[in-house]
Amino acid sequence: MTDKIATSRWKNDYKDYPVLEILLYNMRHVQHHAAQLNLLLRQEINDSPKWVSVTEYEME
Repeated sequence: MTDKIATSRWKNDYKDYPVLEILLYNMRHVQHHAAQLNLLLRQEINDSPKWVSVTEYEME
């Protein structure tokens, strides 16, 4: 990311945000949906992708 992009702003008629803040928000949003997907996989088939860490807690 260049300094120009990092310091630029995203604007429309209603909002004015730094582009960096929008990027961080989008990354958190994707992380939230990945966590939701993993929750559903655990609840339905008691399995998750290999990259998801495992705890000692077992689902009933």
